[in-house]
Amino acid sequence: MADREDMEANTNMAMASLTAGLALSNAILGATHAMTHQVDGLFDQHHGETNASILPHVMEFNLETCPEKYRLIAHAMGQNTRDMDILSGARQAIAGASELLEDIGLAKGLADMGLKEDLIPLLSQNALKDACLVTNPRLATAADIEAIFRKAL
Repeated sequence: MADREDMEANTNMAMASLTAGLALSNAILGATHAMTHQVDGLFDQHHGETNASILPHVMEFNLETCPEKYRLIAHAMGQNTRDMDILSGARQAIAGASELLEDIGLAKGLADMGLKEDLIPLLSQNALKDACLVTNPRLATAADIEAIFRKAL
């Protein structure tokens, strides 16, 4: 990402993207994508940028349901979680994701993409109908989705 002239790095990133895409085609993806689909349907926005704006907030929402998995994610991201309790280690995954998004310039909020707060109830109701929400690790209500959208503004 940092050096657009590094062809080896660019090729590896393209392969990683392809591999991720193949893996995602076999998953339903959860609340982040359920919500992103609603926003991308209204605005001419890159899917990855919308996901980036929502992801840390969905991670925070899901934290209580799967802290050990988050702790493993933090470790995979290079965070030192060895002397931390599970929940503190898990929070490092959220912090690491937010830092990464900031580092690569994807840390803008949904308001920067044009989302107005008055659309949140409709988008939330639509997200509840999205097939991706079924596999979210934590059950989400319309109020939960609305709260996540507001945090992502």
